[in-house]
Amino acid sequence: MRPKKSFRVGFTLIELLVVIAIIAILEAILFPVFSRVREKARESSCISNVKQLSLCVLQYARDYDGLLYMLNGRGFNFTGCFVCNNTGCSSTSPVYDPEIAANPDLGLRKMIAAFMPYLRNDQIFHCPSNPYARQHHCRATLSVNGSAYDNQYDPYYTSYRFWPTVAWNEIPGRVLVDAGGMLPLLGYGFGNCPTYCREVGPARIQMWSEDLPFHREPHEGPFGKIHARVIGFRDGHAKLYLREPNRIYPDEGG
Repeated sequence: MRPKKSFRVGFTLIELLVVIAIIAILEAILFPVFSRVREKARESSCISNVKQLSLCVLQYARDYDGLLYMLNGRGFNFTGCFVCNNTGCSSTSPVYDPEIAANPDLGLRKMIAAFMPYLRNDQIFHCPSNPYARQHHCRATLSVNGSAYDNQYDPYYTSYRFWPTVAWNEIPGRVLVDAGGMLPLLGYGFGNCPTYCREVGPARIQMWSEDLPFHREPHEGPFGKIHARVIGFRDGHAKLYLREPNRIYPDEGG
């Protein structure tokens, strides 16, 4: 008897092409979903960071007679770029610091040093959605999600900016963390206070903010596009804020 012939069974070229096409279609469908889920997780982490920073300042204030930390949390000095911390470099400021005036880079470093006993983790200062974290960038060099170039931005030390004074007529170094303040009505500025301003509580006054919006595409607002930013408020809460934070809107009783 003749031995039986053995045949190798495999995919035909057409079958392989069909499988490759199906995989490509699935990738096209699922990859954007995975990307959105990943960014949503980063967004949640960023909000958590700002909440922790906000609670840290409340703890700091309890140890310092209820007063906010006094210096604006932005200012840097590196090769080819010199930006002065706008409350630590003016000799007329009540919190003038000659060391920061000589080297604005010390402004952020002193701020972080003041808050670290309440945090013990410098990762909190960096948003996972920020691709420029721990990099030096000079002023007017970055624009994200269609926003205008930021006038003073350096994410080397932190992705977030600390605001010791935001409400109208506040004096650096003398701001009580649980005090209210005056914000302008929609369509007006701080120069129109107090006539066109209203009193708000700590839950409506920002204390931390992202300088650039990394999370969502901008949407149309009453004065152009509004960019989503994570904002931390003086009562300790934080959220992704879809409005310009330093204004009173009609639906807020303004």
